[in-house]
Amino acid sequence: MLLEKVIRRKMSPEELGKLRQLVTDVQLQVELELIKLRLTKDLEEKRQESDEALKVVKLMELELEKLTTEAEQNNSALNKRYQVVRDENNSLWVSTILSTLGAVVTVGLFAWSKFR
Repeated sequence: MLLEKVIRRKMSPEELGKLRQLVTDVQLQVELELIKLRLTKDLEEKRQESDEALKVVKLMELELEKLTTEAEQNNSALNKRYQVVRDENNSLWVSTILSTLGAVVTVGLFAWSKFR
């Protein structure tokens, strides 16, 4: 306040108007710089969050690749086991059919020899 009174006494109204405009411009410039600093800080925080999220996504991709590989290996093993079981089942059917056919032929020959 005292400084303002001294300035008013020693300055003309035009100079005082210019000084007020200069002060206003400086205040606006300071506010603008503060806003820039806040925005820069916010941007850096968002960038760090983004980097962290990207790391998480990369880890998830690696885990997905690992699980996919494991699933493919399990699928391959299951397919091999299915093939073995199917082959064993087919062999069992062939064996059963041959045994049944052998029994029918044996009974038929026995019956033929008895009733001939």
